[in-house]
Amino acid sequence: MNQNELQDGLNIICGNGGDSMGKSVLLFSGGMDSYAIAKLTSPDILLYCNIGLPEQMNEIQSINAMNLDGFNVIFDDRLYLRDQKLNNEIVPMRNLFFVMIGAYYGSHVTLGATAGDTTNDKDYEFADKTNEVLRHIFSNPNKNPSTIMGSKGFTVSLPYKDKTKSQIVKEYIDAKFSIRELVNTRSCYSSGEKECGVCRSCLRKFVAFASNGIDISSHFGINPMTSIDSALNYAIAKNRGEEINEIRVAIKNMGG
Repeated sequence: MNQNELQDGLNIICGNGGDSMGKSVLLFSGGMDSYAIAKLTSPDILLYCNIGLPEQMNEIQSINAMNLDGFNVIFDDRLYLRDQKLNNEIVPMRNLFFVMIGAYYGSHVTLGATAGDTTNDKDYEFADKTNEVLRHIFSNPNKNPSTIMGSKGFTVSLPYKDKTKSQIVKEYIDAKFSIRELVNTRSCYSSGEKECGVCRSCLRKFVAFASNGIDISSHFGINPMTSIDSALNYAIAKNRGEEINEIRVAIKNMGG
């Protein structure tokens, strides 16, 4: 199945931002965080940037199966960064590229960073400096993207940066959105058919649900409880108090 087939039925736009002046854009990965934030904040546009990573085919397939009625979903494939991926799964400057592309579609770009994210392109300093640079670029009204013209200025924001994944899941559940839909999001680093259950992304997803009393272990290829000690030791080594507490709550809730 090719990418176009996977995207069939979604609103696919590649190129300029059309009539997106003054609109809000959520950088959308199809993962647990971005799906929950999309439901909680109702942005004008969900922007997925395909940068050529193997696991993105599964992400696109997952997005295609999601309940995204009422959302304007845009896939943009102008970037190819597959050759820049590091062994630790990081693609340097990925979110800087995404924010700049987001400006072609709207004037307010949201990055779904959370309290546990540690890369420098997911913190407040990144947002402040990116705002400063892009506002400088956009200060000449004759050289702005059409999406910025007529708006009240450009902004990059991280509204959930102070919240953990567990807190976001709780807010989503409290808002009475579908738990099953959130479970079926794709957050895994692997390109396997099922989420692996052992990568850091899978473990953080599992903990977010388990700490809220929801067992999603059957969702993964390997039960995350088999690797939960490594996640706890990692959090302890990094001195992440809140994450340590949530992992311990998850272990207790799962009978560990």
